[in-house]
Amino acid sequence: MKSKGDNCSGPPDYAVSADPMAKTPSNMTNLELWEMIAARTDLIGGDCESREDGDVYRGPLKRIFIEESQVTFEMSWSATRPDDSDQWIVHHVHTFFTDIEGTRSTIDSNGKVDFFMKFLGPVVIFPKGQNNLDPATVKGLKLK
Repeated sequence: MKSKGDNCSGPPDYAVSADPMAKTPSNMTNLELWEMIAARTDLIGGDCESREDGDVYRGPLKRIFIEESQVTFEMSWSATRPDDSDQWIVHHVHTFFTDIEGTRSTIDSNGKVDFFMKFLGPVVIFPKGQNNLDPATVKGLKLK
């Protein structure tokens, strides 16, 4: 046999290319997945964007932390705009949270985290430096 398919280097040796028991986002529990996401330093400073009832909310992520059965997202500042507008306006809510067991996230190959929050809608967390909102474009935002 001269197969060179997945996990097989061909004769005469056989080399497994992946650990079938390794934890991956697809086989982790929600808690394990959120713990992994909360530990990612590349997300801090990246933008967190959510959509609710035709409005978009966005701001740079300051920290992610887990308490009891929820994961909390805190932003340094936030802005909002109607979905059909380009004008960002300062928004004064900088923190939101979701239930760990009821919220499953996915991570794409670029590190972007996507999830859907009940009663809110879709949320995307971009790693730092990917698709960040320029604070100079936010009306009413005064940074210290």
